[in-house]
Order: sequence, then structure tokens, then C-alpha cells
Amino acid sequence: MSTFEERSWTGRLRRRAVAALPPEKLLPDKQPSYVASWIYVFGVLSLSALIVIIASGTILALKGPAWWHVTGVGHFFNSIHLWSVELFFFVMVIHLWGKYWMAAWRGGRARVWMTGAVTFLVAVPCALTGYVSQQNFDAQWISTQAK
Repeated sequence: MSTFEERSWTGRLRRRAVAALPPEKLLPDKQPSYVASWIYVFGVLSLSALIVIIASGTILALKGPAWWHVTGVGHFFNSIHLWSVELFFFVMVIHLWGKYWMAAWRGGRARVWMTGAVTFLVAVPCALTGYVSQQNFDAQWISTQAK
């Protein structure tokens, strides 16, 4: 390695990245025993649905309510957003229940469990504000019934 590579920030960054994530460990062929459960699929599905929620919500926020109430493409994005929220809550609750009954907080994983529980507690008011901000008659009904 030349002295230029030792002094450049990209060389230092590359060495740190390879030290932190060695190539032979990026795609391991053996997983910890607790990952063998199918309940982890629901966790991955909830993260995937969250990405779709953020992307479709950003598009809906940028285009505005006149766009998603009037145009076909806007209605399509509104529907994608709605169904990804439904999927997110469904798979998140299944994942949290499954991890609770598997006692996933044991073995030093309590912080991960608490992150999931806090995510659920934050997601519930976000869903309520999302339903109320639809700016249609459903939003008025939901806001009067959510006492």
C-alpha cells in the first residue's frame, strides 16, 4: 500500500469498512439458532411495508389531496399507501406476539424487544393521524369516533 492510500480518506474508509464487515461474514452460511423461526419473516415484511409506507406517503404529501382524490394515479398511490399500512400493522402485531411468546427479550435482546414495542406504540397514533388527514368523509367519521 502506498503512502497516498494510507493518507487518503477513501483508503481509510475502505480499511474501516472491511474491518467492520469482512467479506466472508457479509453472507454467512450459518445463522444463530433463534433465527430459524418463521416469525422473523413477519419482521422483514413489516420493515418492507414500512418502506412502501414512507415512499407512498412522501409522494402523497408532495402531490396533495387534490391529486389523490381526483386522478386515477393518485387514487392508486392512495390505495397502495392504505394497504401497506394495513399490512404493516398486521405483520407487526403477529411478529410482536410471536416474539413475546418466544420470550425474545431474554439473552441480552431486551433492547431489541423494547425497540419493537416502542415502534408499535408510536405507529398507533401515526395511523390515527393518517386516517384523520385523508380529508374526506371517512376522516370526519374516524375523528368523531376516536374518543
